[in-house]
Amino acid sequence: MRHDLKECGKRIQQFRKERGLTQEQLAEKLNVSQNTIAKIESGLRRPSIDFLLDLSEFFGVFTNYLVLGIHPEDMGGSLNERIDEAIMQINSTIEKLLAKKEELLKKKSELE
Repeated sequence: MRHDLKECGKRIQQFRKERGLTQEQLAEKLNVSQNTIAKIESGLRRPSIDFLLDLSEFFGVFTNYLVLGIHPEDMGGSLNERIDEAIMQINSTIEKLLAKKEELLKKKSELE
């Protein structure tokens, strides 16, 4: 699962428009510049975690939906199952990183 900046921006724009707000009005309510809102909505800027939390609270939606387009009901499984899945994904990523590290260390030692 990957964060698509343009899609995230489109969702933010959709919520803003549903509330009947301009970019400037939303920026004022969230204490950021209109330029920041414009760049985030167009996918040119990655929103900070703090800003995503503010948006989530302001619009009354889950951050998973803003960032990834995932509704809570789409996540499926129990919380324990989702945690187990996340742990498995982390372990897999760690294994890949360790293998890459080993490969790079080997190349480095060959160059010395």
